[in-house]
Formats: sequence, C-alpha cells, structure tokens
Amino acid sequence: MGLIVPAIETPRGREVASDLPRTRTWYGRRYGSYTSWGIAALIALASIRGIIVLNTALSPSTVYQSTAACLIMLSVYGFVVRKQTRHAGLRPLKRLLQLNLLLGIVNIVIELMLGQRIDPSVLYVYMAPYAIFILMRVPVRYLYSTIAVVAVAISYSVADNFVQLLSGPEGLERVSDYNARLRPDVFQALSRTGDFYRTGGYTGSYHDSANILGMVVCFLFIRFLQEKKILDLVLFLVSVVCMTLTQSAANILVAIFVLTIFSVYALVRSRRATTLAYLFVGVAALGAAAAKLGSAMGIFTARVGGEGDWGGILISLDANTLLAATPYVIIGHAGAFGSRIQLTEIGLLKELFQIGIIHAVILYWMSLYPVFYFWKSRARPLVALPAAAAVSFGFLSLIHYGSLHRVTNVFLFYAFYAMCLVAVLNSEPPRPHAVELPRPIE
Repeated sequence: MGLIVPAIETPRGREVASDLPRTRTWYGRRYGSYTSWGIAALIALASIRGIIVLNTALSPSTVYQSTAACLIMLSVYGFVVRKQTRHAGLRPLKRLLQLNLLLGIVNIVIELMLGQRIDPSVLYVYMAPYAIFILMRVPVRYLYSTIAVVAVAISYSVADNFVQLLSGPEGLERVSDYNARLRPDVFQALSRTGDFYRTGGYTGSYHDSANILGMVVCFLFIRFLQEKKILDLVLFLVSVVCMTLTQSAANILVAIFVLTIFSVYALVRSRRATTLAYLFVGVAALGAAAAKLGSAMGIFTARVGGEGDWGGILISLDANTLLAATPYVIIGHAGAFGSRIQLTEIGLLKELFQIGIIHAVILYWMSLYPVFYFWKSRARPLVALPAAAAVSFGFLSLIHYGSLHRVTNVFLFYAFYAMCLVAVLNSEPPRPHAVELPRPIE
C-alpha cells in the first residue's frame, strides 16, 4: 500500500499538505507583515485606547466608538472568511459560533419586542468571536508584541495612578480628574480599601485592568516556565505587581488558582520535579515574607478578608430571589421582566438568567473551546499551554463581574484564544482528508 499523506481541500481541489506554500495553513493564508502589524496594533489599541483620550482633544465617545467600530468590522470580516478554515477540528467551533450568533439575534429581537433598549456591547458577545478567524492567520510573534505592549501600558498606567495617590490631596484630585476624563458617563468617585485607593489606569476601571493583567500574567508565567526567557519573567513580575495595585480580589484569586493548576501540570508533564520543588519553596518564602511584613500587606489581606466587597458578589442570591428567577433559567430575559437576579455581580449567573440555559451552555462551551480542544488532542502540545492558561483565566474571571466581555478585554482574550488553537492545530495533521500516493514504478 502506498504512503498516506495529509491533504486539505482547497478551491482548486485536494492538495497534499507538504506541497503547500509556507504561508498557507489549514486556517487560511497567513497575513504579511504590514497586515499583521495593523491587526496587532488594533487589538492593542482596544485595551489602551484611554491613552488617546488622555493625550488628545478627542472626546471619549469619539475614540471609543471609532475603536469599537474598527474591531467589529474586523469581526465581520472574520465572519466572511470563516469558510476558508477547513480543518475538521474547527468544525464544532464554527457550529457553536453560528448558534451563538443566531440565538443572539433571536434574543435581541425578543428584547426589542419587550420594549428594552439594546446595548451595543452585545456585539462583543455575539459577533466579536468571529475575529478568531482573522487572528489565527496573524503570526504568533505579532500577537506576542501586542501582549507585551498592553502589559507595559496597563501596568504603567496603574502604577502611575497609585504613585500619584500617595502624594496626598493633589494626587487624589489628579487621579479623579483622570478617571472622569476616561469615563465621564459613569465615574463618580474612587473606590478604596482602608487608606489605599484602587487604581484602574487607561481602562478607567480597576476590574477591567485587573482582568487584562490576569490574562497576561497567566500567559507570561507559563511561557517562562517553558521557554525560560527573561523578557517573559520581567513582564510577568511587572504585571503581577500592578495587578495587585488594582485590589481586584476576585481576579487575583482566580489568577492564583489558574497559575497553580497550569504550573503544576506544565512541570509534571515535562518531568521537571526539581523546578516544581523550587517553585513551591519560592511560594512558601513569599508567604512567609508577606506574614512578616504584617501591616504592609494589610491592604491585600483586607481586600480578600472582611473589607472586600464580597457582599456585592452575593447580592440577589438569597433563596427567594433565586426561586422567583427559576423560569428565567429556561426562557432568559430576566432583565426585561425586572428580576432582581440581574443585580448579581456573578457574570456567569447574570448571563445565564439573561440568555437562558441553552444559549449560555453554547456560549460558555464556545469560550472554553481551545482548552477543551487542547485536552482532546493526542499531542497536547506544551506550546499551547500559556495561551490555554490565559483563556481559562478569562472565562473563570466571569465568576465576578463581566469585564471579559468589554471591548478593552474581549479582543485580547480572542488573541490568546487564536494562539492556543493555532498551537494545537500545528501539532497534528489536518483530519478532513488523506491522499494515498501511487506506488513508485519500479
């Protein structure tokens, strides 16, 4: 029997994978340098768009709406080119995306019939995922540049806010004005834990900045464990310190959980028992140092403890409210019917009661698809692990608040999403077809 070689379906027919140009992949032709830099810059701009508001005369609405429009157009183009992706492993994802979009349209129509105003941000849930098909065609080095730029910019802005707040009333006034310029429609006053104010940097929200830094921290640390690059370690240390300055306890705890799970798996999988032991010793040493510092660490322990707004997370989750909201698990639209369940800060539950359990399961499955696909893959390539950690953090962060589905966060999330999928796909042959080459003539 002849040699069996992977092949893929193209507009010209079936082609052997090894004969394709290096720029061709199972998920479309790779973009060139200029296009890749343009897309990478647009994704970075989504997260740090506040820098334009603060340093130009443009109004926040002009900057935010223009950025959002560009990113939605990118997603629409992803919808248009989605059929160029022919790998069998992505067929379930395409179905999930299609169902998410169709059910999203149905939800919008019903909300309008119920007299509700539609927030344009629903596009980040229903249409934005199609940006995956564009981001998968951007070489990883460009997306890594985006991650590095976002990490540095958000970290700088958060640290700058924190330092200014230490300077007294004038610093407080400057940071208040800073946030008022970024979010004039919602900003009222700075939040704080004890004597320390919480800082949000360029996003104008400590939750949103912590969510961005959480994804970055998980990605960089797992990548450092694998590749041992100093740049990853430096960016990780800067990002993790600035993440703590946001005092977003839920995001910090989710990051610790994800880092623990993925670090142990990465080191056990690569049989690096010594590194794992050193890691545990290092964590124990940091814990001992924190205990010794006492009051200096009080800001963080207070946030996780009694002074943290854990009551906000549990609001509207009493037995009577949950019982009254039970029908909305099936039909959704809890907000339109005035249910108090929509006051909860648990993003996963809020979405469940708003769109119904069928749509919620599709949305959550779609959100974690790269992680599921990684575990399903026989290869389980370690190179996909950093991005899988970032995707896992992004989804789990919906335990509190809904920062992931904001324009500043969601496209960065899908950049990690695309990186994970590409790494797994590149580790296995395309599955749709196989071609049997003829036996050589003797």
